[in-house]
Amino acid sequence: TWGIEYRYVGAHLAGNGTAPFDPFFDIKSYDVFDANVRLEMKKWEFVLFADNLFDEFNVMKKWEAPFQAQVFDTPTPPRRVGLRVIYNW
Repeated sequence: TWGIEYRYVGAHLAGNGTAPFDPFFDIKSYDVFDANVRLEMKKWEFVLFADNLFDEFNVMKKWEAPFQAQVFDTPTPPRRVGLRVIYNW
């Protein structure tokens, strides 16, 4: 079997507004697509997956460290491809 997962994260504010230590920051909306292919054989499962399929760079969070005039971003994780092997006892 195979599947595609779609996630939409709407625009929102980060921070709690206690300027100057934690001001509000605008976070833009973004989309993420994941995909997988699953093969099941008796007690074994093999899952080939790709998270963040299109390797989109999105900002999940922003913050400003106290006493620093710099804004930091936390990006979404980059594309990750892997194989999961599962044995069902």
